[in-house]
Amino acid sequence: MCEKVDFSKYPNLSLLLWDCRDKILEADEAFFVLDSRLEKYLTEDSLNAGEKALIKSLANEYGSGICGPVIVGDKDRGLLPSKVIDIVKCHVDSDMIMDNGFLLGGTALPAIRYGETRPFIDIEFLSSGKTSLSTVKSSVAEITDLRFMRPIRVDKNSVTLWVDFRGHPCKLVFLQETILDLSQPVDCFGIASLNDVDLMAIKIMRCADSHFFIRDKAGELADVLTIYRADPSVLKTAWINAVSAYGTSLHERVLDMLTADNLSALFKDCGIREEIAAALLETIPPIMEDLSFLFKAR
Repeated sequence: MCEKVDFSKYPNLSLLLWDCRDKILEADEAFFVLDSRLEKYLTEDSLNAGEKALIKSLANEYGSGICGPVIVGDKDRGLLPSKVIDIVKCHVDSDMIMDNGFLLGGTALPAIRYGETRPFIDIEFLSSGKTSLSTVKSSVAEITDLRFMRPIRVDKNSVTLWVDFRGHPCKLVFLQETILDLSQPVDCFGIASLNDVDLMAIKIMRCADSHFFIRDKAGELADVLTIYRADPSVLKTAWINAVSAYGTSLHERVLDMLTADNLSALFKDCGIREEIAAALLETIPPIMEDLSFLFKAR
């Protein structure tokens, strides 16, 4: 591992050093820059092979294989649904989560309910309670008995914990849902969880969110299609709730995702297997027909 990194040799990554005169940094300082800025300002497609190799090397050396919010180093890249259940029921303070109105959601929940569509390492809990996240922030170190892989990250509307589960990295995320009022929880293998209407509504809004990278939107869309395949009746209420919370611009943005020419490639980038992607793509015509009807009915 090199002791210094000359960013002048990495033209895209050097853009992250806008406030640094010296473009040669100690390796640990270089990792800090990438860890805090990479995901905000650059996409994977904008990086060349040498830059990707550098990020992977630094992540393995200084970040337990993690750079920013994602795994880029030599670490296992997925959790099985059974592992999620084990982690939540045996290694997380479930009483604190339930008492503060946090419900299981994210990519883990549809994987548990309907089978895994794409690899994931995040276990996401959401609450629309105004004081719920404050409680988590005040007792975050006691939420789990799993070993922390990275420093705890506390933001305005979220708390993120990278933990080690039997040698596998796992990201526990607690989110304050600020747009949608969540319904009463439903049980999923003994875990208080979002119902499918709220789950789909949140994922529909994420498909339209300009702060999400296109690949992340494709992953959320895959979950929307998975829920729709299991129960098409969920769409109507979820769509109405999403549009009411987000605005009518959501309709065109989601349609743009559904009709994207490169959707198959995006699904592949998300790690979705070919046969699953084919089944999801077959779901697009009927869901678009239903969306067209809902839009005209407004």
